[in-house]
Amino acid sequence: MKNKISSKVFLIFSLASILLGANFYFIEKFILKKDYYIANYLPDGLWASSFTAIICYIWIDNKKCRSIWFLLIILIMFLFEILQYSNVIRGTGDINDMFIYLLFSLPIFILSFKLNIKKKLNEDT
Repeated sequence: MKNKISSKVFLIFSLASILLGANFYFIEKFILKKDYYIANYLPDGLWASSFTAIICYIWIDNKKCRSIWFLLIILIMFLFEILQYSNVIRGTGDINDMFIYLLFSLPIFILSFKLNIKKKLNEDT
């Protein structure tokens, strides 16, 4: 029998990613000001991976719903960048952000299909 990994891994990863990403905004002025890429792209990537991980956690038992939600969040992320770029909403539309969103969220999504996952911790038997 294969070892099963709890779906709670996605929940924990999601919380850790969002907290780490939020901390970058607080330490940006002191530490990260010199590193443009870390200060500007890492928090966005962590946010995208957190969003994807929570979707994987919620829909771990339903591959179809998980796939639909993943596509929707990617489309929404891209739409926000396009709307920012075209000055419909405030912000700076950046194609690099779109790349970062995929780079950070796609591995989480693929991992949710590759791992042998159980829904609850007490399903060991």
